[in-house]
Amino acid sequence: MKNLMLAMLLFGYSGAAFSKVKNPFHLYYLDWEFSENSKPNEQIKSLGIKTLSVEETDRKGKTFRVIKHYDREGFLTKVERFNPAGKLQSTYEQRFNAQKKLVFSKKTVGNKITENVYNYAENGKILRHEIRENGKLIFYCDWTYDYKGFVQEKSSYNRKGLMARTTHEYDDSGKLLRTNHFNAKGKLTSAYNYACKDEGEKLNLAKQEKLQCSTEHRESGFIVRVTEHTMSNGEKSRMVFKFREKDTSLVEEIYFGYSGKINFRVSYDPDLKRQILLESTFIEDKPTFVHRYEYDQQGLLTKEITEHKGEILTSEAKEYSTEQLLIKSEIRNTKNQIVRQTKTLVTARY
Repeated sequence: MKNLMLAMLLFGYSGAAFSKVKNPFHLYYLDWEFSENSKPNEQIKSLGIKTLSVEETDRKGKTFRVIKHYDREGFLTKVERFNPAGKLQSTYEQRFNAQKKLVFSKKTVGNKITENVYNYAENGKILRHEIRENGKLIFYCDWTYDYKGFVQEKSSYNRKGLMARTTHEYDDSGKLLRTNHFNAKGKLTSAYNYACKDEGEKLNLAKQEKLQCSTEHRESGFIVRVTEHTMSNGEKSRMVFKFREKDTSLVEEIYFGYSGKINFRVSYDPDLKRQILLESTFIEDKPTFVHRYEYDQQGLLTKEITEHKGEILTSEAKEYSTEQLLIKSEIRNTKNQIVRQTKTLVTARY
């Protein structure tokens, strides 16, 4: 999905969901950076890799070098990026606590230093996330929990003060009943109600409120799970997840908009441990961006193809070492010209 989002950004795709946000990819990137960099790389750990050298060559023939440092557990600890002249361009560093939780990261680009600080409770639940630029606090989030450990409230702040607040309500068993989103002035901007009604029962939803309900049924050897969002005006959107019944392997995801038409579809190979085969975005039920994936007999991703309205935009081929480590990738454009080439070399092991 990251590839499709990048493609939509690069080729000027804009939808209603993005048009209302000044920089919609900023928040997405913050979440992605935290989730990706806070996880250990099991392959790096098993191979005992300490440092990797990555050379990235762009369409103009300029080569940038990236050095990635890992600890013995496979956690990324430092990234250094050098320009074609060999001068250090940027660095990224991060630290973890004894519970393997990301507690600090620092990104330096020229004179700009961006730091992320994460604070946790003794049980490992996050309490605060702060972002500082050159030592000045520019953003932070606070989380609070109820006595059972469920998230009760999340509040976001910038330099001017409160930006937004989200609250959650649960029943006695811990089942989520409602999520409320408030703006800086305390006005309810949207809400999700999970207290589903029986079919035919009248819905009394506030203007900003959505009802979210999930159902599950079986059909021809598959389990189909449907999550439906209902607006106060009766409009509905759906997410459909299809699993293979014998082992619950995910086969397909389909997202329908409020018009009832398909917005997005993802197909998986259930025999390749949830490897994606095809991602497609739709406008008026017609596929626009399509991303295809191909794998070898070992299940390693060997090719990615991105299409727009039937025309190939990019094609990426990947090569692996005998240790199944990705060592080379080549991206070509519509004219079969190389627009980016990446080579990876192990430079140190534990």
